[in-house]
Amino acid sequence: MVAVVVAARLLALAPQVGLTPCTAAVTPSDLGRAEALLVTNSLRLLSPVAALDGAERPILPPVVAVLVRAVVADMSEATGDDLTQTYNLESLSQ
Repeated sequence: MVAVVVAARLLALAPQVGLTPCTAAVTPSDLGRAEALLVTNSLRLLSPVAALDGAERPILPPVVAVLVRAVVADMSEATGDDLTQTYNLESLSQ
């Protein structure tokens, strides 16, 4: 359930940083062409994909790093827990 909430918050906050969110079925080749890949789940909440099929992925584009920070801040506020301590947010776009 938490992963669904995180994904929903990600989609809801995307326009605030200038991104147009969408959901769609994707193919493996779509993944390889993506500028950024994020995975949501109930344990890690939100994680950038660092490698795909053994190939390192580029760092997150700055706008996506801003979105990740916004989602973490939003979820921190919603839960009352400082989730920024769970993430190495400084490393997102270095």
